[in-house]
Amino acid sequence: MPGLACAPRLLLLAIPLMAAACTSGAAAPSTSHAARGESSTSSASAPQENEAIFLWSIPVQASAEARALPAAGVSESDIGRSLRIVFEQDGSAPDELRRRFPRLALGEDEPGKPKAEGASAFTIAPLVEQPQPVQAERREATFVIDHDEPAVQTLLAELPSSARTPAALEEFVARTLTESHGRGFDIASRVATLRKGDCTEHAVLLTALLRASGFSARVVVGVVVVLGADLAVAAGHAWVEYAEEGLWRRLDAALYRDSAGNWGDTDGAELGSLDQAARIYFSTIVLEDEGPGYTRELMQYVFDYAPRALKVSRFGP
Repeated sequence: MPGLACAPRLLLLAIPLMAAACTSGAAAPSTSHAARGESSTSSASAPQENEAIFLWSIPVQASAEARALPAAGVSESDIGRSLRIVFEQDGSAPDELRRRFPRLALGEDEPGKPKAEGASAFTIAPLVEQPQPVQAERREATFVIDHDEPAVQTLLAELPSSARTPAALEEFVARTLTESHGRGFDIASRVATLRKGDCTEHAVLLTALLRASGFSARVVVGVVVVLGADLAVAAGHAWVEYAEEGLWRRLDAALYRDSAGNWGDTDGAELGSLDQAARIYFSTIVLEDEGPGYTRELMQYVFDYAPRALKVSRFGP
């Protein structure tokens, strides 16, 4: 299966071309459409030379009012309270999406918009994610999260035990892995050996290091929207949740931002318009099958539940 390939430096360096965060599939939307908040389309045709390729690069239309929110000082944690998202999806929304977004409703605020054949329209307004309670711990070593393997243990030993907090492990993975989009969906020991990968490799390795350090953690797959005054990018993505005080908390080593809001290890010149952009997460499934057949669950998600044609606008006054 092709990877859901996401890595911080790909996103940072490709933003001027409006390349989104995950590889293998459809071509990225052009700068002129996304930067102006106009609708753009993804093509499934053969790529042209130097064209970015993604598992799915989602057309996104963002209003100027929505794109202005990050620059106005609205934090990532609060920005969803000011957003409305309308999207299309084949079939019904998956259970995880309904659990996380209680305001999910069938239909859209502006009827009459043409939809893809067989697709349903959904709206979430405001885009407020309900924190998910921890109902089962996820600490075990599995086929995918094989944190008991020597390669993972050797990598973890590079951090002193006193420094193995969730935030420190997130930064460690972000700094350690080299961006690579030639991987499919490697298991943790393979990632620890190669020390490279995309968003799925970042998520799998971070989950393994968290579990090896005594934390409960799991891989989440969905959509990330990067929203700023002159950009709107949406793409398939993978990240991590760890258990804290009875709730699942998000970590993202691929699109890493430190506690001060700085993006990864890049300098200001590379950041461009990202310096005041926000990451908006759209969680749709948790990777439950961590056995040898884990790719079947991911394939089903991609074909049956991947949201598409996002429209982002300002909600409320």
